[in-house]
Amino acid sequence: MCGRYTLRKFPSAEGLDVHDLLAPWEGLEHFNVAPTRKMPVVRFTGRPESAELAWGIRARWQKKTARPLINARSETAATKPTFRESVARRRCLVPADGFYEWRRAVSPPQPYFFHLPNEAPFWFAGIWEDEAYLILTTKPNKIMQPIHDRMPVILDEANAASWLGDSPLDRETLERLCSPYPAERLACREVGRRVNNARHDDPECLI
Repeated sequence: MCGRYTLRKFPSAEGLDVHDLLAPWEGLEHFNVAPTRKMPVVRFTGRPESAELAWGIRARWQKKTARPLINARSETAATKPTFRESVARRRCLVPADGFYEWRRAVSPPQPYFFHLPNEAPFWFAGIWEDEAYLILTTKPNKIMQPIHDRMPVILDEANAASWLGDSPLDRETLERLCSPYPAERLACREVGRRVNNARHDDPECLI
């Protein structure tokens, strides 16, 4: 799954002028983005646009007191009634430059920070509905596997634009875009438990 991430710099995308789209958030720095926080995304509503949406979609079948859904399995989201229409017509790009996951085989659970070389920014594959979004997940790669059995779908500069859109993608394209990110291009390190508290959103979360 993906329950916390960082955003300190924005990624680019071939064929998209995301710099202008995300200009309103220039200088934004978050070291511990938690569910329900409003964050910038790039979506498609006849044309690419940016929007500030809350992380977590509340499904119609959920009780009002239930937590919003923050992740969906990419392998089944396109066929599940809860997500089917959003995967087909409301796909979005979620900018990030790292994410946290906890190794729960130890007590207390140990947080790890996952990132690209030089902590370069990238995109999560997301879907949106109303004023909210969630992040799709996939099977873990070899770096992720010892820590967790799921990882977020990561898109880079070359394939981000292929995800964005409001028309259904064929099954082959969905599977290709939602495949685990190459392990040789992902790194991780242990960080302190300060990140456990969602109220902490500062550089010390990365130490």
